[in-house]
Amino acid sequence: MVEILPRRRALSYEQADPEHTWYARQAMNPDNITAHREGTGREIVEQTDGKVDAFIGAVGPAEPFWGLPKPSRP
Repeated sequence: MVEILPRRRALSYEQADPEHTWYARQAMNPDNITAHREGTGREIVEQTDGKVDAFIGAVGPAEPFWGLPKPSRP
Protein backbone atom coordinates (compact mmCIF):
# COMPACT_ATOMS: atom_id res chain seq x y z
CA MET A 1 0.00 0.00 0.00
CA VAL A 2 1.29 3.40 -0.97
CA GLU A 3 -0.08 4.94 2.22
CA ILE A 4 2.19 2.85 4.45
CA LEU A 5 5.41 4.59 3.37
CA PRO A 6 4.34 8.11 4.46
CA ARG A 7 3.12 6.70 7.79
CA ARG A 8 6.45 4.98 8.38
CA ARG A 9 8.30 8.17 7.51
CA ALA A 10 6.13 10.24 9.89
CA LEU A 11 6.70 7.72 12.66
CA SER A 12 10.46 7.74 12.06
CA TYR A 13 10.48 11.57 12.28
CA GLU A 14 8.55 11.43 15.54
CA GLN A 15 10.87 8.80 17.00
CA ALA A 16 13.97 10.73 15.94
CA ASP A 17 12.79 14.04 17.42
CA PRO A 18 9.77 13.52 19.72
CA GLU A 19 10.12 16.95 21.29
CA HIS A 20 9.55 18.74 17.99
CA THR A 21 7.47 16.25 16.02
CA TRP A 22 3.88 15.09 16.43
CA TYR A 23 2.31 12.40 14.27
CA ALA A 24 -1.50 12.67 14.30
CA ARG A 25 -2.28 9.00 13.64
CA GLN A 26 -5.66 9.89 12.17
CA ALA A 27 -6.49 6.37 11.02
CA MET A 28 -5.89 4.95 14.51
CA ASN A 29 -7.63 7.74 16.42
CA PRO A 30 -11.25 6.90 17.38
CA ASP A 31 -11.87 10.61 18.06
CA ASN A 32 -11.37 11.28 14.36
CA ILE A 33 -14.19 8.87 13.46
CA THR A 34 -16.37 10.43 16.16
CA ALA A 35 -15.70 13.90 14.76
CA HIS A 36 -16.95 12.82 11.33
CA ARG A 37 -19.97 11.05 12.80
CA GLU A 38 -20.97 13.96 15.02
CA GLY A 39 -19.79 16.74 12.70
CA THR A 40 -19.56 15.89 9.02
CA GLY A 41 -22.25 13.19 9.07
CA ARG A 42 -24.73 15.25 11.04
CA GLU A 43 -24.11 18.25 8.80
CA ILE A 44 -24.85 16.23 5.66
CA VAL A 45 -28.03 14.78 7.17
CA GLU A 46 -29.24 18.23 8.29
CA GLN A 47 -28.47 19.93 4.97
CA THR A 48 -30.27 17.21 2.97
CA ASP A 49 -33.17 16.76 5.42
CA GLY A 50 -32.00 13.16 5.77
CA LYS A 51 -32.60 12.43 2.09
CA VAL A 52 -29.24 11.02 1.07
CA ASP A 53 -29.35 8.55 -1.79
CA ALA A 54 -25.59 8.15 -2.13
CA PHE A 55 -22.33 9.50 -0.79
CA ILE A 56 -19.20 9.68 -2.90
CA GLY A 57 -15.90 10.69 -1.38
CA ALA A 58 -12.20 10.21 -1.76
CA VAL A 59 -10.49 7.78 0.57
CA GLY A 60 -7.50 8.89 2.55
CA PRO A 61 -7.46 7.41 6.02
CA ALA A 62 -11.20 6.53 5.57
CA GLU A 63 -12.58 8.01 8.81
CA PRO A 64 -15.41 9.81 6.96
CA PHE A 65 -16.61 6.43 5.70
CA TRP A 66 -16.57 4.98 9.21
CA GLY A 67 -18.19 8.03 10.76
CA LEU A 68 -20.80 9.06 8.18
CA PRO A 69 -23.16 6.08 7.93
CA LYS A 70 -24.29 6.17 11.55
CA PRO A 71 -26.05 9.57 11.59
CA SER A 72 -27.63 8.90 8.20
CA ARG A 73 -29.45 5.78 9.39
CA PRO A 74 -33.06 6.24 10.53
